[in-house]
Amino acid sequence: MGFRSSFEKVRPSRSTSTGSDHCSAPGRLRIGFTDRSPHGSPVHDDCRAAVRDAAVLFEELGHEVEEASPPHDAHAVVETVSTLLAVHLAHGIDELSAATGIAATADTVEHCNLALAERARQLSAPDFLGTLETVTAVARRAASFWTTYDVWLTPTLGLPPVEHGYITPLLDDVDTYLERWFTFAPFTPLANVTGNPAMNLPTYWSTDGLPVGVNLTGRFGAETTLFRLAAQIEAARPWSAHRPPVSAWHHVAA
Repeated sequence: MGFRSSFEKVRPSRSTSTGSDHCSAPGRLRIGFTDRSPHGSPVHDDCRAAVRDAAVLFEELGHEVEEASPPHDAHAVVETVSTLLAVHLAHGIDELSAATGIAATADTVEHCNLALAERARQLSAPDFLGTLETVTAVARRAASFWTTYDVWLTPTLGLPPVEHGYITPLLDDVDTYLERWFTFAPFTPLANVTGNPAMNLPTYWSTDGLPVGVNLTGRFGAETTLFRLAAQIEAARPWSAHRPPVSAWHHVAA
């Protein structure tokens, strides 16, 4: 009974919405927000400003907004995502090697991808089962947030767009690679673990003219709420006119 009652908290109800429903008014939503990284990494001022700006916009649209976050162990989320990434890499590399007849070596696979795959191969079956149990535990604990709130608002990223090559599996050290990944994207891994729907919206722009997104994570199975909220936000603050001087759009239009 305990397992069933916990599962009921996160199981989505069956959706009966249609395409036109996605653009209907979302109604008054309760939105929790944060501009602080779950695991303490620094968040760029532009990314924090994007969230504060969006929070004001949501209030102006009639939503209830307050600082709040889902309860979760952010370090457990990072470890879980890292382990699952490693396992998927190992599986994918093995499949590709079998299909092509090309051995996975330092000459054919990026250093960090090869190192993560090797980490996965060192896992025991009980270790992997423990990772899957962590997925379930994180989802159950975080689900309590969405019994009170409809949406969790955060920066999409912890940093503005980084230079090409800053985050790459070609790095010499796999731990540096992972640290850069989770510093760049500290907010989105929770939904990767729980399965909650989430979306990125370009509601803010840096002084350099770059889009700075906010991430909206909804209740499990409530994609329609996010679509409706996105339609409302785009109507209130359109972003289609924000195009760089050099872009595929301008090339086609010309």
